[in-house]
Amino acid sequence: MNNYVFGIPSYKRSEEQLTLDYLENMGYSKEQIYISTQTIEDYEKYSEKYGKRANIIYKQGFCVSDNRNTLLDNFEDGQKIVMLDDDIKYIGSLKDKQIKPFTKEELSKFIDDAFNYCEVNHSLIWGGYPVDNYYFMKPTIDKKNLLIGTIMGIIKKGYRFNPEFRVKEDFDFCLQMIKNGYNCVRFNFIHAPAKHKSDGGCKEVWDKDDECTKKILLKYPNLIRKGCKKNSILLKVNKNGK
Repeated sequence: MNNYVFGIPSYKRSEEQLTLDYLENMGYSKEQIYISTQTIEDYEKYSEKYGKRANIIYKQGFCVSDNRNTLLDNFEDGQKIVMLDDDIKYIGSLKDKQIKPFTKEELSKFIDDAFNYCEVNHSLIWGGYPVDNYYFMKPTIDKKNLLIGTIMGIIKKGYRFNPEFRVKEDFDFCLQMIKNGYNCVRFNFIHAPAKHKSDGGCKEVWDKDDECTKKILLKYPNLIRKGCKKNSILLKVNKNGK
């Protein structure tokens, strides 16, 4: 079917675009790939270097939430968007106690199936397992769980990322939907490795994590609680979506 697009919010990484390389090597075309930028300097550099390989879009922004919203704002309601970090190595699935990269056919089928699953399970968003560790991954699906922004399949319907959250914006995005009765689907057998907290991206704002953790706990006291690890939060509601 392939009635979706890939969206890549990117910041200060004009020297390399690993996700773009990956998607291109998998056989996806420029018409299906969008990279959003939040500074005019990035827009000009990205357009010059990657403009023949992807659609480069720009709107001034000051954080990753702004950049993610630029992607959402570029499309009409109902559009299916696979939003990816700009430095993923591959998208893979748990098989035989290993995370094995998808082939192009497998990835396309999974994405179609994932969006179809959301549509019949009252959800506007899906994601994968948060860490690169096959030991903890399972062949299960949580109908309601928090998702990290490395890979998010989003059916656009009015929800936006909150610029007040310079990190944990992905959790807040999910919690907005859960608060309004939607499921947030997590496929526990899917993972997309990326370089978290590296140069570019959100490196310079990770010291705000304490602040964002306190803020999100105050905002959703009935939905989340503090986890055992520093700055971690856990969902209180039933993961089966009930």
